[in-house]
Amino acid sequence: MLISKKKLCSCSFFSILILYGLSRGSWGNVIPYTIWQSLVLLAGVYFGVCTLGVLKGSGNYYMLLCITLVFIVLMFNNYNLKNRDIYYESTFITLMLLSVSMINRPEWIKWSYKLMCIMGFFYALMTLVSFLSKSFYDTIIFPFISNYSTTTKYLSLSDYYAGGFTTHYSTNGMFVTLGVCMTCGRLIDLKEFSARKKFGRVCIVLLMLVALLLTNKRAHILFTCAGMLVCYYLYNSNRPVGRIGKIMGLLFGVVIFAYILYSIAPDTLRFLDRFAEEKAKGDVSSNRFMLWGLASVMLKGNYILGNGWFSFYYKYSYHVHNVYLQLLTEVGVVGSVFFYIFMALNYYRVAHRFIQSRRNQIELGDDGERRLAISIIYQTFFLLYGITGTCLYELQTLIPYIIMCAVGEYYWYNGK
Repeated sequence: MLISKKKLCSCSFFSILILYGLSRGSWGNVIPYTIWQSLVLLAGVYFGVCTLGVLKGSGNYYMLLCITLVFIVLMFNNYNLKNRDIYYESTFITLMLLSVSMINRPEWIKWSYKLMCIMGFFYALMTLVSFLSKSFYDTIIFPFISNYSTTTKYLSLSDYYAGGFTTHYSTNGMFVTLGVCMTCGRLIDLKEFSARKKFGRVCIVLLMLVALLLTNKRAHILFTCAGMLVCYYLYNSNRPVGRIGKIMGLLFGVVIFAYILYSIAPDTLRFLDRFAEEKAKGDVSSNRFMLWGLASVMLKGNYILGNGWFSFYYKYSYHVHNVYLQLLTEVGVVGSVFFYIFMALNYYRVAHRFIQSRRNQIELGDDGERRLAISIIYQTFFLLYGITGTCLYELQTLIPYIIMCAVGEYYWYNGK
């Protein structure tokens, strides 16, 4: 009975953190901000206690790196703390504690993947239903969502379905991207399933991809596809001869699928029109070049320690839309290098373990390979999205990313 209570407690706090990130800009807006923050702080205390259990175990280097990141966020002239806004910082600390304590808790990995898969599928389903039935969107989704965003009223007039069950299509793109990654990873080693189950899983992935296309988010679509290609390339590490040819064949199949899809539903490829629209306006970057220029000017004279965490946002009311440049601008070379190490190290470890498993150098089992495949796809998306987006500063993407990193760390220390 005692074990059951512990599992219930851990799953509850785990779920709170995931749902907090995967409901912002959607149904989570119904719950008052103070309640969410209180629950996240309680989760932080719980995960902090759990972290004590790994102080003398494996994973000390990873834990030290996580602590360093927390120190940088809190101590490098933090503008959020100056303005008494701790929502990002409290969640960031809780995430770091969670990722460290996950190293010895495989049941948390299983539960988190299930919950993220369910949430991603939910938002994809709402996107597809909205596209197929505007009356459903107008009578069910829009009256609810419009209470929490003025931008949704604009979207309802054009490409309303792109936002799905969220207040903005960017938010929906983040959620559906996660769902695509989760379902794609489940295509690993389908040989153990019957033909019906194989067909069912492939169909689900295709539907998820259609939902992602409907969000009209260029970066999310392109970078998720890049993650899938990287994962497929690494998956064939045990058969390196001809894998480039397989990828070319896969790309050819994608082109055929896109052509058929465009013939049936032209709106699914509207994201391509956005390139032409932005070019016609004279700025294909959607003002990103301007933001990068402002960040570069702000960086001058403050290369070592930067201008302070979130300083760019408080000065211009926008993020830089380039995570790596914003890190340099706000925490300088000294602070940003640890974030770069964290990202690179986690990506290397999850990719290396995946390759080892595919070459039968270690035994992870099918579940292990699937989880690593999902982590590779999402981490690839996150790192590429960091070039043009704000993924490090959005909880909708940061929470899944840290969990994916923790999964890689678990298999790094527990792979045999």
